[in-house]
Amino acid sequence: MSQTKRKLKRKMLHLGFMVATLLICVCAVLLYFWSFQISWFVYKNHTKLINSPNPSIILFSNNSDIRFLLSVVSTYGENRNALYLDDVSQAVLVIRAHCDYADHLISMLWSIQSIQFGSSLRIIIIPTEQGCRKVLEKKIIQGGIYFTSLKTNLLDIPDWMYEQSTVYFRNLCSDFLQSPLSNQYNADDKDRFCTINSALHYLLVDIVIEYLKHSCTDCKSLVVTNADNYHAPAYFNKLLKASFDREYQFDITMTNMVWKGSAQYVQPHRGQADLGTFFVSLPFLRRTGINFLNALPSNPTVHDYHDADGIFIDELFFQRGRVKIDEDFLFAHN
Repeated sequence: MSQTKRKLKRKMLHLGFMVATLLICVCAVLLYFWSFQISWFVYKNHTKLINSPNPSIILFSNNSDIRFLLSVVSTYGENRNALYLDDVSQAVLVIRAHCDYADHLISMLWSIQSIQFGSSLRIIIIPTEQGCRKVLEKKIIQGGIYFTSLKTNLLDIPDWMYEQSTVYFRNLCSDFLQSPLSNQYNADDKDRFCTINSALHYLLVDIVIEYLKHSCTDCKSLVVTNADNYHAPAYFNKLLKASFDREYQFDITMTNMVWKGSAQYVQPHRGQADLGTFFVSLPFLRRTGINFLNALPSNPTVHDYHDADGIFIDELFFQRGRVKIDEDFLFAHN
């Protein structure tokens, strides 16, 4: 009897060992498969981010990506740790600022400070070049903006975004210059297209726009401009008035401009408007899903990136955006 029990016990132990071995093998296979899937996903998205003609497709895949990229955006102001958007910030001004235009930036900020209800405007400053943030921050502190009532945030963009975008843009320029398409342009145009990394600049703007779509449901109006541009105080007054007017029916509000010393009448089409000549309804952008990069052609050239503001407003008009053109000249492109 005891011998039978011993045999049965040995069989049970042997069966248990086989089952345990099988489970270990299954777990090892699953672990390998999952690790391969994760590695492939990371590799695929990293490659797509560098090589995709529209990197925003990867960055905007979900809201957590946007929040990650804007996780350390404020270096001064009333909230030092996060992009803060309160209920009264119904109008948002996004300023793309290069280090060389830091003084222009300070001048623009003081101009906004001087207008009535200027403190109701949320201002987000984007350093367009790697290393610019510290330069801009120093200028802002020296310029006294820290002590004003302006609601201002300076973005702190991760270095890898500048680096990867630079690689992408160099390759894009190289392809463009070697293609027959480049023969349509003179040397000055080619230099202009490839000197400024417009792909990166509009990518950074789009990140902010997507953030606003998700995180600032009360925001009504958005204007994007460059630090070296000039806006008359009346421009911002009209922006704020439109933002607080519940009966304001227009999706795109434009102003005529002075461009290189000449008066220019604007229209909502490529080549007939400039970044900063218009502000747009954020509810309209939420409803249509439009941003600067997804308005571009499927295989954009450096010329398309350079003209992304015109292509953007073309798309807004194509999506039946209601347009109002102010007869005054409230914007100057420097």
